[in-house]
Amino acid sequence: MKKIGLNLLLLILFAGSLVYSIDLNGNGFSWETQIKLLNKEKDSVLFKPLFELLTSSTCPPCVEANEALDAIFENNTNEYAAIKYQMDWPGNGDPYYTEEGGVRRSYYGVNSIPDLYINSENLDPANSITQEIFDQYTSLMTTMQIELINASIDEENVIIIEAELTALADHDAGLIAHIVIVEKKTFNNVGTNGEMEFHYVMMKMLPNASGTELAALGIGSQVILSETFDMDETNMETPNDLAVVVFVQDDSDKSVIQSAMVDVDGSFDSYNVTYSIKDLFNNPIEGAPVFQENYGTILSDEYGLAIFEQTLTGTCDYSVNYAGLVPQSGTINVIDEDITQEVSLAHYTTLQETFNSGLPSNWTKNVGEGNFLYVSQGKVNFFRSNGNVEPVMLISPAIEINSTDTLIFEYGDIFNDPTLSFGVISNPYDPDSYVELESLDPENEWQTYELAMNSLTSSDTVVYFVWTIYSTIESSYQLDNVFIHKEGEIGLPIYTYGCSSSGMGFTDFALEQIENYNSGCADLNNIGWSQYLEMGPAQLFAGETYTITMASGSENVYASVWIDFNNDFTFTAEEMVIDNFLMEIPNLLYYVDLMIPAEAPNGLHTMRARTNGDGLCNDPCEEYYYGEAEDYWVFIGEEQILPPTNLTYEITDEDVVLQWDAPATEELTGYNIYYLHNSGSFDMLSNVTETTYTHAAPGTGLHQYYVTAVYFTGESDPSNTVEVLITGVHKQLVNKFHLYPNPLIGNTLNISVSNPDEVENLIIINASGQKILIKNILYNINHIDISSLSNGIYMVKVVFKDGSCQMKKLIVK
Repeated sequence: MKKIGLNLLLLILFAGSLVYSIDLNGNGFSWETQIKLLNKEKDSVLFKPLFELLTSSTCPPCVEANEALDAIFENNTNEYAAIKYQMDWPGNGDPYYTEEGGVRRSYYGVNSIPDLYINSENLDPANSITQEIFDQYTSLMTTMQIELINASIDEENVIIIEAELTALADHDAGLIAHIVIVEKKTFNNVGTNGEMEFHYVMMKMLPNASGTELAALGIGSQVILSETFDMDETNMETPNDLAVVVFVQDDSDKSVIQSAMVDVDGSFDSYNVTYSIKDLFNNPIEGAPVFQENYGTILSDEYGLAIFEQTLTGTCDYSVNYAGLVPQSGTINVIDEDITQEVSLAHYTTLQETFNSGLPSNWTKNVGEGNFLYVSQGKVNFFRSNGNVEPVMLISPAIEINSTDTLIFEYGDIFNDPTLSFGVISNPYDPDSYVELESLDPENEWQTYELAMNSLTSSDTVVYFVWTIYSTIESSYQLDNVFIHKEGEIGLPIYTYGCSSSGMGFTDFALEQIENYNSGCADLNNIGWSQYLEMGPAQLFAGETYTITMASGSENVYASVWIDFNNDFTFTAEEMVIDNFLMEIPNLLYYVDLMIPAEAPNGLHTMRARTNGDGLCNDPCEEYYYGEAEDYWVFIGEEQILPPTNLTYEITDEDVVLQWDAPATEELTGYNIYYLHNSGSFDMLSNVTETTYTHAAPGTGLHQYYVTAVYFTGESDPSNTVEVLITGVHKQLVNKFHLYPNPLIGNTLNISVSNPDEVENLIIINASGQKILIKNILYNINHIDISSLSNGIYMVKVVFKDGSCQMKKLIVK
């Protein structure tokens, strides 16, 4: 068990040959403070100013104060000592608040933050710090010298501190010596004011916030302060980023006599972690913010690289974001070498935005000075304050499209006759890369615009859509309901006001295994449309009659129901199974017969139920003013619950990669992976939708796995069980094959292997886990015809005759 060092003060008086020792605390000598009277003339040294800032990550004005002070620190290295006390207010305050910080708040009588003290003198406002003010304090002289003899931390995170104070003039008894441990950069105490990193955050005051009271000091007197402390008891993020501040203060007038600050030394095993950021087409992404837990955020360079130096061994989470691309996150494990983490940021494949919850984080605003773009009441307002050329742009996420897609959006509600310019942009951060597709004249009445993607050039497989405004006078318009409709995708049931009149939706809906009582008008998609695909599905049979239970919260509400029997993603009149049932009385359960046609095909189908609060409900997708649409699954016939087969594994580095064959059915929802380590019982490890799973660094020992298939109506029997014995650290397998070009444009994929005699065959697997192509490998370089493959992402698996295999991702464009 680690022990915290206790505070002692030992006074040693040198008088001739006699030495008198006094233990002022009456404790043992686990460490000591010594005062020595030396014959030395009065002297003075330069003052190292002490900056104490009371701040918080939930305090908006603190941002500017921190930025101003940190800029001064950056330009004056080693000429200051700094402590930032994170406060527990405003709001919930900073999570790195400690009671010792609260003591310093009371000491200075602080009632608002940010509050800055330089050698105990208050500078108000805190953000008014300048280089000139800083220089005034560094030119001061003082009659005390502080030297930090030792500041180190061991492998168990126990810090050891030893400081020597030397009096260069006589000082009365009662001065207070403080030892403070700060972390130079922290990242995990993010609050609500937008700050992402924090500097010189106070972790611990030793022995506590009261410090150590000093006896009277004569000229030449020396005091040695020693402390030890277990830093695991603090908010410390990394032990290789600490500093120690020692300062002496006179409580009678709060004046600071002297201060010192040094970095904490330690023996640390640290390595570089490099993130290589690319898009799905293997293009490097510059300027992507990469966050690594405990190490902050770094922007990727022109090569897509972000390098975190001096990363300690162990695991930490990371995340990568870039405007308009799907964020990625994961965990890296640093063991005994530099590592590179490949990160591929995907483009969005669809778009469905109503702006009812504000402007989404994956959309980009580009607004020049004096203009405005904001969301109000679920609509985007474009406002140009004058005729300048500054942009007012709203940019969608990067959408991966194909020629059968259609973009739909609504616009209108004008002021002073603006022009809506609509187009695409190649770089969301560069307005000059904007290319207009069409110029539109908004009107006060809402209009719907549709763009078929086949109107774009064939090279536009990924686009950012842009809306902006042109005008020579003050003007505005509004944008709403931006959607991409894909071929093979069920149409959107849009409501102008939807659940704003909640009584006109469903309060209850039930059919066999679907029981959605007391749901109200949930409006899960913000357009009066809710998908309850996690319920049921309802198990039905062709030719049978069932009862639908439903209710509305308002009177005279019409309801209709459709089932997409042929799964063509279109609800037709022939697929309407409930035709305009009138719910006359609010909050009354109605029981309505539903007959499944005798010729209805077996399998999983989408069911849509809609209400219309203003009249008949004849269309599954037409826009109504008030009401609600709810989507569910129904399953007609008996469902085959087949298990996965042929579960295999390979070991890559210290990871276990599992792969299995999908059962011969299209109705499952995913797979459950079950795991047993050494002994005991199997527990569920994860749920996935692909036919591969990577168990990251399970460690040494015997590991056992099996997989089940999950269906809408239940879970299958287990697959075969595999046993993996890991006795040590496994390194990356030799790269036994290469495929190129990748991404692939064309019909020929080249596969090179070092020794074709070692290869059993090559298998190409689609995103659903199905084997769609199996080829023999006969040569060192093999040319594979893949003209039958559609665009998308595949896995290429090479099986070797020794039973091992390797897989790589292939992108076909």
